[in-house]
Amino acid sequence: MALDPLSGSESRFWELRRRGLGFADIGRETGVTRQAVYKALLKADREMSSAFEDVAGTYRIDLEKMDPETGIAVGYSQALGSKVVLAYSPGRGIITWYEYQGQCNDCARREDCLSTLRAEAERLDLTRELDWDREPAEIAEELMRRAWPEGFGR
Repeated sequence: MALDPLSGSESRFWELRRRGLGFADIGRETGVTRQAVYKALLKADREMSSAFEDVAGTYRIDLEKMDPETGIAVGYSQALGSKVVLAYSPGRGIITWYEYQGQCNDCARREDCLSTLRAEAERLDLTRELDWDREPAEIAEELMRRAWPEGFGR
């Protein structure tokens, strides 16, 4: 199980905000005050920023931009010579996606990657928009482009 930087309620509030709900709507749906939602999301944004910085530091990723409200940070790995997207997933924590041009078919983690991609595509309601017959690296890049256009660009 991945380490999630947010508590259960912070994660729930964060996901509802990502889906477009305002503080008052989140409060009504969860049975707390608008002010409690606001405070929890302020804390969640700080925790998310800190988690992005920790992951970037651990993997020596130079962060170019970070948006805790949408759960994405974009950077560059000098060691690998590739763009990197750090994406927050409730319950999974920070997922690290590298721009990759290799072969996934021979990789021992291929099925694990596909499982993570399917779960994220379902969470983001993008399952039907992706071509699942492609390499996992290609699926991941397309998922990132659709979910967070500012991530990989183009």
